[in-house]
Amino acid sequence: MHEDKIVTCFRDGTVTLRENRRLEGYTESLKEIGYQGIRVGDLVIHSMDAYCGAIGVSDSNGKGSPVYSVCRPKSMANSYYYAHLLREMARNGWIGALSKGIRERSSDFRYSDFSAQLLPLPPMAIQGAIVQYLDHADQMLRGGVSQKQELAELMEEYKRAVIQQSVTRGLDLDVPLKPSEVEWIGDIPEHWSLMKLKQSFGINELTLSEKTDPEFQFNYLEIGSVGTGNLTNEPSEVKFKEAPSSARRIIRNGDTIVSRVRFNLQSIWFANKITGNLIGSTGFAVLTPGQFILPEYTKYMLMSDYIKSQGIAYSTGVHYPTISDSDVGLIVACIPPLEEQAVIVAYLDKLTSDIDAAIAHTRREIELLEEYRTRLIADVVTGKLDVREAAANLPDVNLDEIQPLAEGGEADD
Repeated sequence: MHEDKIVTCFRDGTVTLRENRRLEGYTESLKEIGYQGIRVGDLVIHSMDAYCGAIGVSDSNGKGSPVYSVCRPKSMANSYYYAHLLREMARNGWIGALSKGIRERSSDFRYSDFSAQLLPLPPMAIQGAIVQYLDHADQMLRGGVSQKQELAELMEEYKRAVIQQSVTRGLDLDVPLKPSEVEWIGDIPEHWSLMKLKQSFGINELTLSEKTDPEFQFNYLEIGSVGTGNLTNEPSEVKFKEAPSSARRIIRNGDTIVSRVRFNLQSIWFANKITGNLIGSTGFAVLTPGQFILPEYTKYMLMSDYIKSQGIAYSTGVHYPTISDSDVGLIVACIPPLEEQAVIVAYLDKLTSDIDAAIAHTRREIELLEEYRTRLIADVVTGKLDVREAAANLPDVNLDEIQPLAEGGEADD
């Protein structure tokens, strides 16, 4: 067993050689004390992460951490059926209720306690029919989800391409061009200007005073609450217990905010419906447009690839690359006349709204497919839905080729 490779049980139900997924980011044991053999067909249960679905059947021979319970089926048990059943028990909270510990990643699913639980024991023929039916349904549903995910990604790419084209070339494709002399911008219309952001915007013009009353109430916007062009969470109402940091950004209607941390993610939001006091994280740069920029145009300009490329180039750091306030001001933007900005904004507002609606519809279809899959598994493994006849008419499925739909992160040993 010493020469066996490491088998890892993941939260999506896959149990395979570690190297089949990735080689980095695992917790490495200095000594393999207590490691146990795992063989193809063994049912593997991750004692710490079973509550979130880290249960499955191994597709490889190898060895696993002592944190796993490795179950070898007897003649009356089909490992694949019980993997489906136990993952359903994890989904509905049963395994979490049996686990010891109260914090995530510190719960302990003791096999000695679990083994005393009564579980369904259908005849082997029915277990096999259930496995065959669910694996076939999983393949079909996974294919549908994959197609819709690809469609959503293509629509996102199209939206980015349209924004990039509009804010670097405008809407008139026959307009005369001139070199911008900026590598990531290329040619721009002859009548457009090039300006650094610090020339066309006020950057972080207003921050809280060091003398701000601790009882001052306001709405606070965290970096994680900002998507690309929208808010993913509403600002939270906050009251400081002591004087707040003077670095907190004040956001006003007409401002556009962009996260300086991980600029490549393009966490950008145009503030146009603020009521009350709104304060942003120190991780934001708040851009207040000057006389050359329409407030509504700023969001689309910042969402362009050429602005993103510059922001990435100026960022420093590895895990959380960050661009400084001063370097934000050095980013070069191509600026059309105000009248043309208004035309571009009207065009992009309509187009991106239609694209976003189509993307939202597609993502909702994905959610419904995944909800259907979850409900289907629950009904089939608990016997509410008899699939024997349906399974008998299905083509054979190679269990070694089955890859479950992803349902969350990975579970390390």
